[in-house]
Amino acid sequence: MLLFAFVATSLAQYPNWGWGPAITISQNGMTLNCSVFDPFLNTTRTTSVSNVDNYQYADGILAYVTPGGTVGGVTYDVNIGSWRTATFSGSSNTTIQNRDGVIAWVTGGGTVGGAVYDPNVQSWRYTTFSGSSNTLIDNQDGIVAWVTGGGTVGGAVYDPALQSWRYTTFSGSSNTSILNSDGVVAWVTGGGTVGGAVYDISLQSWRYTTFSGSSNTTIVNASGTIGWLTGGGTIGGAAYDHNLQSWRYTTFSGSSSNTGLYNTDGTIFWTGSSGLQHEGYNFSTQNWQSNQNTELNCKMFVAQASGNAPLISYFWCMSVGANSYSYNSRAGHTITRRWGYKQYDNVGTFTPELTVFNSITNHLCNETVTVGGVGVAEAAAAYISISPNPLQQGDRLEIKATKAIRNVSVCNMMGVAIYQTSAKSSSVSVDLSDLQLASGIYFVEVLMDGNAAVRRKILVE
Repeated sequence: MLLFAFVATSLAQYPNWGWGPAITISQNGMTLNCSVFDPFLNTTRTTSVSNVDNYQYADGILAYVTPGGTVGGVTYDVNIGSWRTATFSGSSNTTIQNRDGVIAWVTGGGTVGGAVYDPNVQSWRYTTFSGSSNTLIDNQDGIVAWVTGGGTVGGAVYDPALQSWRYTTFSGSSNTSILNSDGVVAWVTGGGTVGGAVYDISLQSWRYTTFSGSSNTTIVNASGTIGWLTGGGTIGGAAYDHNLQSWRYTTFSGSSSNTGLYNTDGTIFWTGSSGLQHEGYNFSTQNWQSNQNTELNCKMFVAQASGNAPLISYFWCMSVGANSYSYNSRAGHTITRRWGYKQYDNVGTFTPELTVFNSITNHLCNETVTVGGVGVAEAAAAYISISPNPLQQGDRLEIKATKAIRNVSVCNMMGVAIYQTSAKSSSVSVDLSDLQLASGIYFVEVLMDGNAAVRRKILVE
């Protein structure tokens, strides 16, 4: 049995994010006309979406909501040369937030949902989470957080290693408010109880707990740490230590003169009786320390995909104390998000690097990822050319290689072979005129000597 892999080129990977090429959008009444440039096909591809009441576009993802409240998402997958459009759950008075590759929504009745396009399975992955009346949402850095009118706090994240959404509800009570930043969800109840939650990708589970607090407590949440100030003047701080896989929290000071709480680069600052004071979390001692800044700690996690697109790796930042991030994929691209993916051009072992920054310094870390492939398609790509592409009706398909070609197949989008021929030459001319192909995407599969297999996408106009 022959197995084929998609052959990627560096044109398919956009430098800053992996969710899809930039979409140009023009609006005509309630219809959105969308276009992208496909670097594989070297042509512009278009689609349209009708009955749109409101929309948001960011990072290659278009999110929209209809007048009836139905939420939809649109992106363009360059690997299969196709627009990927889906509609998700929704109802009346639905609002949307589209950030960092994630679409979140909340209906007028309070149901919360999330959607993300997974290029590994080449489809939208979406679901609805818990919620009730008067629910508010906050969608940041790949995390969807919500708080209901009754004060229940919840969080959701898409785990690409599991290819599913991971969501749960945390502690909460009446008049609860939330802050969602840098992968951390923080909340404070009307009674002053403070809590925090983070998704630990290495454990594939949410890690959450509640900290000290009392009446009239305020919170700050930035760069992976949470600080709080109670109405009585008690100052506290919390950080999730990915090395210990647990929350580390304590109270620093208790004085009615404490005011002016803020959080910079994960360090908790306030003004006390002796002036400006601060506490920072130290990963070396695994404790909070007085008059020190939070130690900038770089930590990353790589999840290797193993589905339809085996050359994809997902990068996750688990750092504390950082306010910006930069992944060097070690294969020609940089990702400046807290999480994203890289589609490698070839099989092999890579050592992607993550550099995290704050206002004072930076810190670098790396992980090793072995990118798997199917057969030797990536190596064979250098040996073959297929033209013309796009293919006009009546054109012959010219296939040239530096190795002898043994077999050529043309398949439709479902992977069904509609044409096959054998050969014993490095140059093959294929006449497809008798097939009367409909316009659209097809795949040409070429088997060469040594069982080198290549699969290429062509557009028939």
